[in-house]
Amino acid sequence: MKKNLNVISIILSVIVIIVFFTLEFLLGVECPVNKTMEVENLSEIMEEIDIERLFRDENGKEIPMGTRIYGYFDKIGLTRQEVDAVVKDKSFKKIIGNYLGSMFVNSVTGTKVIYPTQSELVNFIHNNYERFKNVTDFPKNYDQAEISKIVNNNYNNVKYELNELAKEIKWDKIPSIDIVKELMTTKTILLIGGLLLCIVLLMIFRKSYYKWLKWVSFPTMLSGAILLIISLVGNRLVNLFVDFGRYDFILDLILNDMLKNMCIFGVLEAVLGVIALFMYHAIKSALKSKEKAKNVKELESEEANL
Repeated sequence: MKKNLNVISIILSVIVIIVFFTLEFLLGVECPVNKTMEVENLSEIMEEIDIERLFRDENGKEIPMGTRIYGYFDKIGLTRQEVDAVVKDKSFKKIIGNYLGSMFVNSVTGTKVIYPTQSELVNFIHNNYERFKNVTDFPKNYDQAEISKIVNNNYNNVKYELNELAKEIKWDKIPSIDIVKELMTTKTILLIGGLLLCIVLLMIFRKSYYKWLKWVSFPTMLSGAILLIISLVGNRLVNLFVDFGRYDFILDLILNDMLKNMCIFGVLEAVLGVIALFMYHAIKSALKSKEKAKNVKELESEEANL
């Protein structure tokens, strides 16, 4: 009977470990995705994109979005050449990066869209004043108060143009976007709660407060190793099976950041697995030493009584 109960206990423990591994692997994918999709992080990624690809395709041909943007700047007195130079400015990339990054996250989780502040726009104009001074109604000599006033009067127009720009980017048409949405809406706390429940069940099934360390160490190291492998070859695998099309200049950077975060998480899991195994052997060794010392003491006590 006792043997049968032990077999059942081992079977249940194996089932729990399979669930534990699945939850841990999901956590190892979900956390890097959410880390990448934090608005602050995503906006930094957007700052690295080739911004002119928003205006032209991979062959350099102007697309409707580009025509609209060039047309807007043309109305206020900037030529295409001047626009191409202006958009390379870091402050412009930050403005677009914050907006597009928050717009992307908004399309997934409903997070508030981040519009550029008026002070950011003033700073942007300050950095590119030599070009903007030729714009209609702009002061020929730099005047911060006048520029602030112009920005204030045209602020709603800027927000409108940004919204029109975002409409041209069909986030919902991006390949595998549904997978990203599922991962971002997965509650991390539920995965962690599931892992803790598995540990409690292992304590019960193994009838030990420390043996669960050995049981979880191997799936943890395995999960970490798989995440590391994915982080190393993931880019090639995705490009092999998924065609990002005209969004590749944005999505490649996002994918690379996800894989970088996945690599970090994989190393963390592998290290935690090694630590768990070390702790198991340390506790087991300490208990054996304690038991041995106890037996020696009992033996000495029995010999003293003879």
